[in-house]
Amino acid sequence: MVFKENKYGDITVVSINCATTVSIHANNFKEYLFNLLSEKESKIIVDLREAVYIDSSFIGALVLSFKSLQNSDKQLKIVCGNTHGHFWSFFQVTKVFTEMSSYSNLNAALQAFDSEFEKVA
Repeated sequence: MVFKENKYGDITVVSINCATTVSIHANNFKEYLFNLLSEKESKIIVDLREAVYIDSSFIGALVLSFKSLQNSDKQLKIVCGNTHGHFWSFFQVTKVFTEMSSYSNLNAALQAFDSEFEKVA
């Protein structure tokens, strides 16, 4: 699975560049996120707009990452893309993201951090 990382000021955006995620991707993703967090990254956005299918283990990795941040000054936001599609409705029905901050586009998530989002090379 390919994770693409971009910096926008002090915000790290991790894009999931895979149409289908399964359990092996979830383990790699969880390790990847925890490595970012151990490197003192405090503002992370996970961009899922390219994902068409996400299985329960990948969702579990997202929830675990979010829960681990609750007692710290670090934040995780999710970009889901189309708010009228199958993917978004799954999150609404299961209420997976009721406590998480989720957005339909990257700009909205970046602005939610009240940050200047000039891309850093």
